[in-house]
Amino acid sequence: MEYFSRVKKMMIAVSVMAVVYSSPRFFEVTTAFYCPVDADQCVPTVARTALPEDKTYWTVYHIVLAVLCVTLTPCLLLFALTLRISIAIRQASLKRRSLCEPNLGVDGRNKDGICSK
Repeated sequence: MEYFSRVKKMMIAVSVMAVVYSSPRFFEVTTAFYCPVDADQCVPTVARTALPEDKTYWTVYHIVLAVLCVTLTPCLLLFALTLRISIAIRQASLKRRSLCEPNLGVDGRNKDGICSK
């Protein structure tokens, strides 16, 4: 039961981090009204703000944070999880071998069984 609560906590944390990371994108655009000369009504449109033109913002958010949050961190996380799984499989294999060793010489029925590998 504790496992599922841990998974839920991780999913909530990842979701919150994704919203926080993506929130500056909402400030890159704004609504503006386009009023054609020959029309009676103005039409709302989406327009870019000055934020994407700022070099500091572009460097920090689109380059540095994108590399950290989108590329580097997920790759390192996948590497760490793969390493942890590999270590757990190796330990389980060694434990299985240690449990089988005393019984290998007892009789010939176990030659092709699970302990002979």
